[in-house]
Amino acid sequence: MFAISLFLSLLAIFAANFLGMNPDGGYIYWWYDIPMHIAGGAWVAAAFLYLARKYEWISRIAKPTIFTTLAVVLLVGIGWEIFEYSMDILVFRLHTLSTVPLYILIDSLHDLANDLLGAAIIWWILRRRFIA
Repeated sequence: MFAISLFLSLLAIFAANFLGMNPDGGYIYWWYDIPMHIAGGAWVAAAFLYLARKYEWISRIAKPTIFTTLAVVLLVGIGWEIFEYSMDILVFRLHTLSTVPLYILIDSLHDLANDLLGAAIIWWILRRRFIA
């Protein structure tokens, strides 16, 4: 049942992200990126906790502690930021590798902080269910 909830929540995040996008790749509202990253971080953390509980080999490699959960979310978040950055350069042609403005770095750090916030919240909510 939790796997179905994970899948449906992922679809909801994708739908909300799609509905909040402008045709140029930005969001309709400046603040829309914040709840998207909080939800994304929470989803990755919940998926990690679920998978670590379901598959013993995952919990042997990475025990589902708060630190490991945050590290997994941070790794996925960095990957997402690299994806966003490459989309800005290759698809939307907003920047080149040599002309990236400072706000891109600040925005990426803010996004990662929101990913970690969502992960910490969901870890606190699910800790008794998934942490032995």
